[in-house]
Amino acid sequence: MSLQQDSKPRRPGRPRSARADKAILRATIELLAEQGYPALTIEGIAERAGVGKTTIYRRFSSVEEIMVRAFSEIDVDLEIPDTGDTLQDLLELTAFFRERAATAVLFPVMSQIIGTALTNPSVLKAFREHVIQPRQAAVRQIIERGIARGEVRPDVDPALIADMIPGGIIFHKLFQLPADAELPADYPGRVLAALWDGIKAR
Repeated sequence: MSLQQDSKPRRPGRPRSARADKAILRATIELLAEQGYPALTIEGIAERAGVGKTTIYRRFSSVEEIMVRAFSEIDVDLEIPDTGDTLQDLLELTAFFRERAATAVLFPVMSQIIGTALTNPSVLKAFREHVIQPRQAAVRQIIERGIARGEVRPDVDPALIADMIPGGIIFHKLFQLPADAELPADYPGRVLAALWDGIKAR
């Protein structure tokens, strides 16, 4: 065998399938919404995703790792509007929140996490870091920008508003509506209208 043949690089292994990745993460979120974290297993995820267990083990070391990755994908396309008008930015952002809630299993997941948090705070921590905090940060950035523009009172606390807007929507959906009812299309706007009178510059 020649030196040239000896130094020939090894062919890489089979590349990971993006389709399998998406199927695994989608299955994890669906099962979490339906059954809760304690019932989540590698076997169940593999069956729902239509992949083998070895496919999952090549990618993840535990159910919790899959769950954290799945949470990080929920709002991967979150963009912070910048229309030049603070109220319009908030309206567009909350419309995104409502649309995402209507087309995904976000609120069922959230209701399961509320029950799980008492016995497994790491689940709540992961959800807070990857879903709740990015939404709060988006609201906070818009409010800070509004203060800089002179559209929002300078004494307004952006962090407080960042709690109130997503918090009001989440509370209404989880605790005021039937489990299978969609959040009314006008509800985020009503929340903003009530808040805006209190925070807009005089």
